Amino acid sequence: MFKKSNGKTSNGDGGLRSSITDYEFEEANSWDNVVSDGIIRKRNDMRKSLLIIVILLFTYGQFSFAQQFALQSTCKIVKAEGNRSVTLKIEVDSFICQETQMAYLYDIVGNDYIIYDSIMLVPDRYQYQLYGRTDFETELCLMFSKRGPCQMFIVAMPGDSLTVNISAKDNICGIYRKHLTKESAHQKEVLDISDMVFADDKTYEEKQSYYANILETTDSPYLANLAWLYFKGEKKEEYLDLISKRFPNYLPIRWKVERYKFPEPSEEAKRMSEVVKRVLFSR
Repeated sequence: MFKKSNGKTSNGDGGLRSSITDYEFEEANSWDNVVSDGIIRKRNDMRKSLLIIVILLFTYGQFSFAQQFALQSTCKIVKAEGNRSVTLKIEVDSFICQETQMAYLYDIVGNDYIIYDSIMLVPDRYQYQLYGRTDFETELCLMFSKRGPCQMFIVAMPGDSLTVNISAKDNICGIYRKHLTKESAHQKEVLDISDMVFADDKTYEEKQSYYANILETTDSPYLANLAWLYFKGEKKEEYLDLISKRFPNYLPIRWKVERYKFPEPSEEAKRMSEVVKRVLFSR
């Protein structure tokens, strides 16, 4: 599916996808251990070429791609497989692809940051694909390193194939949601809940009634879980019991019922968290 070339792979839609493995990362740091003169000369040529590339990348300012790639190279991108996979097609305008930048698709499960995929956006290329994975309906986060949304949340279910347009008006630093070109099952409802949270023309009672109605009627465990988080009335525990019986296999709700305590993040998750935080801080 991908063609390997110097640590990057082409995904066929114009972007360069990072190919990250422990072997490649260790090999990249083992030039001094090579004993063959012919190989040493070849490696030196590669090092010169790499040095030129790094210098060019550092000229882009703020948080360079060389830094991003170095950070990301300590992480394994999680492979999405089977019916748990999510395909996200991205269509960008000339503002977004005016300069080279990285885009990431990640999620936070418990205390663990999971980067599912990343891709390099290049000038004059307007279509890309990222791949994620989920066992249940959730919100994945799309993040751009320079132009575009910092944290765009997208509702996705296992097996979804979604499309989103990203333009200059989406150049927002902060949590952000929008309608998708090819809509997910409940993206609109999540947007409605988000609008209600910040609605100045609604009273506290009206908002609580709105969340209660979702808890009592929705067929989406994700919407039920989200509405329960915002509901502040006396029946909060009663509603938790209600939605846990309606969606007994939905893990985020079960975690609440069982008062599940998540383990400390793994070393891999810490490295992925560092990638995400460094990109966010650079914006």
